[in-house]
Amino acid sequence: MAGEKSKLSEAINEFSQKLSRFNKADSAKLNIQPSESTKFDKALSERNEKLKKAVVATYKIYKSPFEALGAKSSRADAIVKDEEALQEAYSIHKGCMKAQSKLQEQNPDAVLQTYIEKLEIHSPLTEKASYTTGGQFIYLIGWLFYEKNCSDYTPFFREIPGTPENPVSHYALDFEETVTEPTEKSVLEERDIEILKIIKKEFYGNETQ
Repeated sequence: MAGEKSKLSEAINEFSQKLSRFNKADSAKLNIQPSESTKFDKALSERNEKLKKAVVATYKIYKSPFEALGAKSSRADAIVKDEEALQEAYSIHKGCMKAQSKLQEQNPDAVLQTYIEKLEIHSPLTEKASYTTGGQFIYLIGWLFYEKNCSDYTPFFREIPGTPENPVSHYALDFEETVTEPTEKSVLEERDIEILKIIKKEFYGNETQ
């Protein structure tokens, strides 16, 4: 009888040990292999944090060029000139739109209206690849929107195709009325819209529209 109890006790102990090893292995497996959802959330969070840091570091330069780069920085001087060029182009476009609106009010007859059919603004910005194709133009836009409160129109580069006489295409600086909520109608790409949101939140909070 004592022998049977001993065998039963050994069997229970052996089963308990196997169960303990199984639970530990299962727990370790859960820790090592998180769900795909958790992996995605973590990767997305890391990506957003990296983007935020990059945007903040870059926009600091455009917001206060000389403070960020030094009083004698040639790059800071170039950025200030670029910002001035963008604001000048914005003023030209807005002035033309106001003039056209006034003409339309004075003469609502579409047949007799004087109007702007084509407005092509040439700017030194169109010659800089860092803006036309390099992704830096959105920081100038952020400066224009939030530092100068010039946000009725959104600037963008329009590629002008070449002609038989001059086959080389070029860029013109254009503007489109800013949409209240970024949609598929916006001239900005999704990444640019995301960058503007980060700039607004990190630097201006609720100070601007």
